[in-house]
Amino acid sequence: MTDGSDFNGLLLQRLTVPLRDGILTVTREIDPFLVAIENAFPFPRHRLDWSQVPGVISAGGLGISGAPQLFVTFMQRLIADRHLTGQVVVVGDYVELAVTGDVKDVTAHLAEIAEAPQHIYVFPFPHVAWCASLAFEGWIDFALAPPPGHNIMITGQAT
Repeated sequence: MTDGSDFNGLLLQRLTVPLRDGILTVTREIDPFLVAIENAFPFPRHRLDWSQVPGVISAGGLGISGAPQLFVTFMQRLIADRHLTGQVVVVGDYVELAVTGDVKDVTAHLAEIAEAPQHIYVFPFPHVAWCASLAFEGWIDFALAPPPGHNIMITGQAT
């Protein structure tokens, strides 16, 4: 069975050129990114609960084939329609690396990043204004971060 460290190595191999050229960076220090997204979105059980986020845009579906490439197309459309710019981070719940770079550069390599079977999240850092995700099951979602104080239900209790 393949574990996260195997996928770490595969990810680094897939991204050799953009890493060498300084287009993307990778770090093993993922905790600050995870804390930032967990503070901006409802994250019970270490997964973003899209059902608790207003205004979600969804695509994909359970078992859809070609989900990584569909996620790239989804992100390209968001970049154009929502004028997304700046630095973003990609983290997952299995691979223990974070990939950072300009949103357009990250999106250009998103299919390679999304190959590991995990939930991946793309968002600006340190100010998590929005998030896009691809679940390994095939669901694709995007939303702006809920406003501070938004009444989010987590495990049945309002926060």
